Amino acid sequence: MVDAETKKMTGNLLFDLAISLGAVALLVVLSVLLGGLRNAEVTLDSAVARARLDEPDFEAEEWLIDREGRAAVAVSGKGEALLAFAVGDRIATRRVLLQSVAAAADGKSLRLAVKDSTVPVFSLAAKDTATAMKWLGHFSGPD
Repeated sequence: MVDAETKKMTGNLLFDLAISLGAVALLVVLSVLLGGLRNAEVTLDSAVARARLDEPDFEAEEWLIDREGRAAVAVSGKGEALLAFAVGDRIATRRVLLQSVAAAADGKSLRLAVKDSTVPVFSLAAKDTATAMKWLGHFSGPD
């Protein structure tokens, strides 16, 4: 049987606490140095490559890439959209029906929201207002 005196690390609680906090700090620093805070940049090439891997039968007719490199969206002629977005140092994709995306435009910004808890609500910065309005039309459908 182990007695209470044997379970102590050093016998000094403050010193034990300092050792534990130092170890946690070392792990955090190591994580940052190894790229733990790095974010993926979504470019046309990276979005297309990820789309081909995740959804090989999705045929994109047109892509909109966020000017800030956080997200991209593609539409197909079959009434579908493919959303690509940065998640940490990787790119995730979701294939959705156009009518399942709530879209709004405010100037050059296009805001997309999907009724799916795994897809964040995000904004794409288009190159100009006309481009944002054109893409809003993809999600709004014919008037």
